[in-house]
Amino acid sequence: MSERVLVVDDEQGFCDLMATHLLRHGYEVESAFNGQEALEKLEAQEPFAVIVTDLTMPVMGGLELIREARKRFPQMEVIVLTANDSIEMAIATMREYGAYDYLTKPLPTNSDLSMAVGRAAVYRRLRLERELLQTQLITQAKRLQALIANTGD
Repeated sequence: MSERVLVVDDEQGFCDLMATHLLRHGYEVESAFNGQEALEKLEAQEPFAVIVTDLTMPVMGGLELIREARKRFPQMEVIVLTANDSIEMAIATMREYGAYDYLTKPLPTNSDLSMAVGRAAVYRRLRLERELLQTQLITQAKRLQALIANTGD
């Protein structure tokens, strides 16, 4: 099963370029051209593993999108796209909103995008596996405690 990626950018040509590149690398890709459209797709469709979003967009900007997406889909990873002059904003977004990574626009190479998405998807899978293992461990510990409590002296 391929990972689902949502690409969000108000520059349709750039958005299409990213989507096509990720499709060629085996990802299932949806596109949105502003934050509001992206939120609607996030709500209406199966979960996305990664969202790649520009920060500066009309209707709803990237920061608001990330804030809302993280509230509703905390297990989804976020990659921020930013112009060279707003790298500080991208870093702040990583710190404050938990974005996984940021890329500068224009992309130095398209492979930077697929590598960042790949790393984010792997990180997400590892986080989900860890959470599952922790839940299983807690369940087993409770079962063992109950067994010990019910064992006679």
